[in-house]
Amino acid sequence: MITIAITADFRFDANGTVLGPEFERANFHFIDKNIASGFPSSVNQSQNGRGLRFDRSGLEVVLPLPRDKVEFRIGNFAEPCEIFAYNNNRDLIAQKTASFTNTYSTMTIEAEKIVKLVYLKGGNEPIIQWITITANVES
Repeated sequence: MITIAITADFRFDANGTVLGPEFERANFHFIDKNIASGFPSSVNQSQNGRGLRFDRSGLEVVLPLPRDKVEFRIGNFAEPCEIFAYNNNRDLIAQKTASFTNTYSTMTIEAEKIVKLVYLKGGNEPIIQWITITANVES
């Protein structure tokens, strides 16, 4: 058995590339929550980092596999960004807040069998550089 990482990484995309309102990367499924009220998610360069920027109405990320741990690197440049984790029954099973400003930080959210993360608020300025899960596979 070996452990592999499955990562959706936006650090190397061209600045300004529009990816939303819905797309897939590394088998993660990304969905802008309410595109009618804002702008589609796109790649943005801010504070010496680049990643996926999304509207304050939110971003939904469906994982490739249910996992007990999800890691991501997020930049926050305005109001706090709320992160919610859900299981297959659509139950809220964990929550975090990215409350730092003008910097990037690696965050981990842990709960049993996470299938989806929802990012909300953030003042139109949260940026996800990457999101990753690990999986065990036969060698």
